[in-house]
Amino acid sequence: MLKAIKFFLVAFQFVSLGVIFVLAFYFLHGRFNFVYDYQNFVVQSGSMEPAIMTGDVIIIQEQEEYLVNDVITFIDNDDRIVTHRIIKIADEEGLPSYHTKGDANRAEDRDLVFYENVLGKVVFVLPRFGFLVTFSKTTNGLIAMILIPSLILFSDQLLKIINAREQDN
Repeated sequence: MLKAIKFFLVAFQFVSLGVIFVLAFYFLHGRFNFVYDYQNFVVQSGSMEPAIMTGDVIIIQEQEEYLVNDVITFIDNDDRIVTHRIIKIADEEGLPSYHTKGDANRAEDRDLVFYENVLGKVVFVLPRFGFLVTFSKTTNGLIAMILIPSLILFSDQLLKIINAREQDN
């Protein structure tokens, strides 16, 4: 029985530490952008479903050129950050501009996207990780991210003490 509990605690420790490291990386990267040319965003709407779901984290990278069917993240005319697919490329005064559309939307976006407004192309998607990121930014989430791993470490140490005493007797 104790071996099963110990195994569960050790496994949970590794998972918790892994989650903490990934979250720390996400937050540090978001503030300092130390991984050259990559940015990350939490998807907050369903306009790209089923390819990119609400709550996913997308990793984008700036490209020299964008092609039809690329999923890009850009700043729209209302200064919102949007991620949609390029459906057609136009040429406006020698510079490329893009007709975009969310996969789940019935119509294409009303405004053209100009190259200088494109932040980058989606190169990787972390499914559902955004829910954890969003939760960890709340007070309850921060407490849970600190308290749960601390309790696990404490429990593991307590089990080691109990096992040591049992072996001494």
